[in-house]
Amino acid sequence: VLEAKELREKHAIEQVLREKSQLLLEMSALAHVGGWEYDPATGTGSWTEEVARIHEEDPSSDTSATSFFSFFHGNCRERIEAAISQAIEYGKPFDLELEVVTKKGNHKWVRMVFAPRSDRGSVVKISGSSQDITDRKRGEIMLFEQKERAEVTLQSIGDAVITTDAHGIVDYLNPVAQELTGWSMEEAINQPLMNVLNVVDKIEQLPLPNPILPALTGGKSIRLSVDCLLIRKNGGYSAIEHSTAPIRSRDGSIIGAVLVLRDVTAALESVAKIAYQATHDALTDLPNRML
Repeated sequence: VLEAKELREKHAIEQVLREKSQLLLEMSALAHVGGWEYDPATGTGSWTEEVARIHEEDPSSDTSATSFFSFFHGNCRERIEAAISQAIEYGKPFDLELEVVTKKGNHKWVRMVFAPRSDRGSVVKISGSSQDITDRKRGEIMLFEQKERAEVTLQSIGDAVITTDAHGIVDYLNPVAQELTGWSMEEAINQPLMNVLNVVDKIEQLPLPNPILPALTGGKSIRLSVDCLLIRKNGGYSAIEHSTAPIRSRDGSIIGAVLVLRDVTAALESVAKIAYQATHDALTDLPNRML
């Protein structure tokens, strides 16, 4: 009876272990993360099925250092080899994001977190995890490239562009905006917009209200008239026209505003000159008789 009871308990424990092992495998697959070990003395190691799957390799294949390092190329190969060497020599843990080329030739990104295990002052094993972060990394790369393209575009256009956060604090000026306002990027960043943007009524020279408030508070895009002057930091001024629009997050909430300024001083002077010439004699500079 005692042996039967012990046998049942043993089977129950084995069942629990199998269930937990299965749960661990399922969670590992869902998170795209697996574990591995490396023995510096023999140059061999082992990995879980998920790590093998990430590398598109047979789980029972060779897991020697040479085989393992073959998935890394160029700078990533140098980084992982250097990290393993430092882990062995100095007992240093690492957290790396590296590109790998799988057995099938596909390019993936993995996050590798590992740490050495020591016995009597010597590293006897390195244990770590590998997680497939390809989707996240591609998203980061795509976002970076989009930001770079937007940056180049803003740097190249002929209009002045100023952006702020949701509180009206300046977080970007393109080169044209820096020249038009007289404020450098370093001086303007983290300043309230109205410290940088001094706009007055063209006729009465009275300060105009903050142009981005309708965008920040009401989500409105507004194009304003040319009857205003921008006073530069050095006291000079330009006639401008400007427009504002809200910057929205993916969920539609307002996270900032963009202000686009155009220097129309030369255009207004040209219009005034043409109007003068149309109403004055070219030789005498006197008003035409019909006036």
